[in-house]
Amino acid sequence: MNWKPDDDRRHCKRYFQKQPIMIYTHNGSDTCHYGLAYNHCKKGMYLETDAELEIGKYCTIRRLSHYDDDKGPEPYMEHYGSIRWSNAGDESTESVESEYPHGYGLEYA
Repeated sequence: MNWKPDDDRRHCKRYFQKQPIMIYTHNGSDTCHYGLAYNHCKKGMYLETDAELEIGKYCTIRRLSHYDDDKGPEPYMEHYGSIRWSNAGDESTESVESEYPHGYGLEYA
């Protein structure tokens, strides 16, 4: 896991670690979507998915706490929070290659 120094807009140190996640939306049916988490800090994370998530809605993110090729996966870590922003319509991200079409900022509750 790598971290980069914070820029002037950041309040927390960000850790960069691309890893698969499961996103559970709490819309009465607990729908599960898949995606990737790219970075996280003590206040939230940036994730990408093929799901269209609604700003302000709460969801649970499940990710591996650690993965070792020799030992396999460790138990999942869960994070609960709300979708605070989306990069939809952000022209600065259109040239960035991604596996998923939607990027979101999640703030932990």
